[in-house]
Amino acid sequence: MVVRGERDGRGARCIVVELSSTAFATATIMSVQQSQPRIRKVLKHILLDLLSRHPDGVGTQLAYRLIEQGYRFPTSWYRPMPTTRGYSDLKTRGVTEWEALGPDALRELIDTEPNWRNNLRHERRDFKDAGWLDPISDRGMWRLSALGTEAAHSKDLHELTVEERAIVYQQAYLDQIAHQVDGELGDKSKVTIERTLRSVVLRRGQPAFRNALLEAYEGTCAISSCDAIAALEAAHVIPVALRGETACSNGLLLRADLHTLFDLDLLGIEPSNRSVVLAASLSNTSYRELVGVRLRAPVHAEPPRDNALQVRWAMFLARESGR
Repeated sequence: MVVRGERDGRGARCIVVELSSTAFATATIMSVQQSQPRIRKVLKHILLDLLSRHPDGVGTQLAYRLIEQGYRFPTSWYRPMPTTRGYSDLKTRGVTEWEALGPDALRELIDTEPNWRNNLRHERRDFKDAGWLDPISDRGMWRLSALGTEAAHSKDLHELTVEERAIVYQQAYLDQIAHQVDGELGDKSKVTIERTLRSVVLRRGQPAFRNALLEAYEGTCAISSCDAIAALEAAHVIPVALRGETACSNGLLLRADLHTLFDLDLLGIEPSNRSVVLAASLSNTSYRELVGVRLRAPVHAEPPRDNALQVRWAMFLARESGR
């Protein structure tokens, strides 16, 4: 396998993965060329998701903190931008070409904020103009109106690219990250614990899919030898959030902990030989004994499709390259 960095025709950075002489997968990492309108489209869906999870509303600073802790954005989204006060200070100083200033010089001159936060404020203004925010909320409180709640329930992801959808839905994978890998809840907040429990309920709440995989794999994990039915879960190769199908050809029957690692892209499946690869962060853990283990083929169903495994493999490699 060969991994190299390139730029596509638009100048965006790409990771090109040569899986074999005839197969490859590409995961695009959005770079500085990402336009502000595209950033705003992503933030619109993130804000709808955030506020729909907090029907009583959240304050401005809490909203920033929840997004900052729950999402990882492309590097360019963190470049410093003038705050509202910063723009006024620049005007007073007679600076008109602030973008020509380097990040360090800009921070020394004025108050700045990350690019994503700057765009989020503009997106909040658009929510207000569209009637999506409750007009009687206290100042500084972000709460969806009836129209906003309807928009959250009926949002259409077709306007986003696959990479942009992955940014929007990565929160679904972050509930289990650090502490669930080693089996501890640690100092998780009540909100995070509730999200984790809800994630498990949703994951186990697809009985038809799970039952189909239980039958296909005859009640045995596709990676380990675990045959404890209560510990087995239905995993999507391409996540539903990225419009993956709920079908055996896009599914794996996995032991619960392996499902978590797979969802977090800490455990990958190399498509050319369908064998297990671990993230570097797990190389010195007890999971290292799984490296090289080949997927068990289902007995009574079609195995996962090659193209689905290649898409998921690209996601795994993209996560590893950004760690």
